[in-house]
Amino acid sequence: MKKEKNFSETDFQKKALESLSDDEILQGFKDADARIVREYYYGYCRVAYCIYDKRYDLQHKPGMMASRICNEEAAEESNTLNNSNMEDKKKGRITPRWIDSLKENEIFVFGSNLAGMHGGGAARIARLHFGAVMGKGVGLQGQSYAIPTMQGGVETIRPYVEEFIIFAHQHPDLHFLVTPIGCGIAGFEAEDIAPLFENAKEMKNISLPESFWEMIE
Repeated sequence: MKKEKNFSETDFQKKALESLSDDEILQGFKDADARIVREYYYGYCRVAYCIYDKRYDLQHKPGMMASRICNEEAAEESNTLNNSNMEDKKKGRITPRWIDSLKENEIFVFGSNLAGMHGGGAARIARLHFGAVMGKGVGLQGQSYAIPTMQGGVETIRPYVEEFIIFAHQHPDLHFLVTPIGCGIAGFEAEDIAPLFENAKEMKNISLPESFWEMIE
């Protein structure tokens, strides 16, 4: 029996997509390689359609146009890949609903006010357990990080979220557990705040609440 050749992801990356052999392309489909699927899926659909058209005369049957079939199949495949990729991104990056202890490299990210009066909600937990400092309303303090949410509308929160994301990018050794900031006494909903964290989706050291993921995935 002929031994099937295995192609690693590294092998695929080294070769230009247009130079892949049929075996490599088929292996790429089996491995759900997004680049290969995007490049070749539509064309392979057309080949399959032409074969079956000759056999079953598909072009004369309602709703069986090649372009429609291929577009629908490609759209379905794209959605499947996108959902799969999002699940991969979320894996291990959903902030627990309740946090009462942290690992050495974890940071509790909470919503604050500019005056740093950490009197209630997640801010109080940050002050009592994770080193938040009264009078400090922004940034890293102990094992916590404050993002002001009480000073106005969503656009007044955006600069502080962007500053936080930059900080997290500069500290890949730390893992930031973002709580549902702004969704308590500040009065916002997840749909208001979650889009501010769009750029955090790609950052492996930032966890987001499930409610935020639902808005940005």
